[in-house]
Amino acid sequence: MKEVAGRDRCGAFGGTCRIGCLAVAGILLLSAAFIAGCTDSAPDPKAPYLVRIGRDAVSVIEYRKALELARAAYPYNELQVPEVDRAIRVRVLRELTEELILRQRARELGISVTEAELEQAVNRIRSDYPEDEFQKTILENAVSYAAWKEKLKARLLIQKLIREDLENRIQISAQDVSTYYQAQRRTLVEDSEQEEALPPQKMDERIVKELRRKKAEEAYTDWIEALRGKYQIDINLAQWQRIEAS
Repeated sequence: MKEVAGRDRCGAFGGTCRIGCLAVAGILLLSAAFIAGCTDSAPDPKAPYLVRIGRDAVSVIEYRKALELARAAYPYNELQVPEVDRAIRVRVLRELTEELILRQRARELGISVTEAELEQAVNRIRSDYPEDEFQKTILENAVSYAAWKEKLKARLLIQKLIREDLENRIQISAQDVSTYYQAQRRTLVEDSEQEEALPPQKMDERIVKELRRKKAEEAYTDWIEALRGKYQIDINLAQWQRIEAS
């Protein structure tokens, strides 16, 4: 099944994953959920694909692994409800498709993650864990350090894309800052009292950053839907029907 101009023929894959689930809200990079998405082996080019955009694809095997992880978050009795189970299947497909769209957009804009940026992120994560605990967490999940690092690089790429192509394009006016300050004044003052008092310029920078994040979340749906319209999304209907029937 091919999706042209951003709309699939089944009509089942509309909607988007929240910006926070991909980048802005932060990612638990040593969590079981993150590690479960890592793999030590390169994708098999002969493996049947489920969704493909350009040269990027998600295989049926990769989809099933993601689906298994998503189902693990639900109680057993809920998974026995057909409507719930189908909603999970569709959501996982939608989110994996969305990640392909974002990778395609990053390539189009020439956005990449340098080795220096990757090492900086690795060191930042390592610093939050005792050395032995960091290695132990990865090894306990039967994932190599190289596979974990590659997954981290993919997430950093998405974060960087959203920051450069969405967040940094959002305009924040002086009126926006003033309105936000008045609405959040009590919270901001309490935070400043608990921490080191911020000078006015630093306070403004903090408010602008928060406003940009909030506006990015609000703009994310329209942004990702516009990107859907830029790329031809090829969904393997035969494989999808087998998944729905299983």
